[in-house]
Amino acid sequence: MTGPSASDLAYVIYTSGSTGQPKGVAVEHRSVVAMTVAMRELLDDEALSGVLAAASVCFDPSVMEILGTLSLGGTVVLSENAL
Repeated sequence: MTGPSASDLAYVIYTSGSTGQPKGVAVEHRSVVAMTVAMRELLDDEALSGVLAAASVCFDPSVMEILGTLSLGGTVVLSENAL
């Protein structure tokens, strides 16, 4: 059995974008890896020890906050009311 390739689908996020019409956007594994590498360059272990999941899961930055943080061994902090 082989693992996933860089061009395989990692997930689909649904967005209305600028059109207001919902559409699915396919994200490949290579994009998830690139996001994780960029996060590692920006965040040290101390910063990753508590990353607030403030974005709605309906908004694409939530993928970075949750998936990116967890893939780097960090801790996602959930808040009942971030405001």
